[in-house]
Amino acid sequence: MPDIIRPIEPFQLTQGFGGNYQAYKKFGLAGHNGWDLKTKFPDTPKGFRDILASWHCEHYKTADDSKGYGKYFEVIVKLDNTWKLTYGHCNSIEAFTNKEEGEHMAISDNTGNSTGSHLHLTVKKGKLITGVFQHDNPNNGYFGAVNPQLFFDELRAFKKRITEYKPAPTIENSQ
Repeated sequence: MPDIIRPIEPFQLTQGFGGNYQAYKKFGLAGHNGWDLKTKFPDTPKGFRDILASWHCEHYKTADDSKGYGKYFEVIVKLDNTWKLTYGHCNSIEAFTNKEEGEHMAISDNTGNSTGSHLHLTVKKGKLITGVFQHDNPNNGYFGAVNPQLFFDELRAFKKRITEYKPAPTIENSQ
């Protein structure tokens, strides 16, 4: 079993964070603002693949933007930091309040400004203020998005820390 669950399993990155400025400058970005994950595999030849929760998350928003992400949704994940994850180019999205690690949230597709079936993942770090997400660095050239690897590194360390934690024995259970 893997130490963490990524939104698409098996995990195969087709475009990383940053770079490709020419393709993204029309959106006001310094480059690609997330990860693109492969969704076409022998068992999903049209790219309709389950999108999985990587950790306990709360639904934040569902929308449809034909010029950008197409059908997309956002969740909030609280680890050491608070993260907003945006999943773009979806076929269908479940109505949900919360999901746990490994649970199905949506199905990937090719909606919006997309040249083929894939999942686009954008990650922002920040905080919730009266229910509204405020990202840490909105002027970083990516409208606050950061390399998703930062989220997955924190998730991996967070999971390791909580699974290794063992409470000190108490008088009742030490006998």
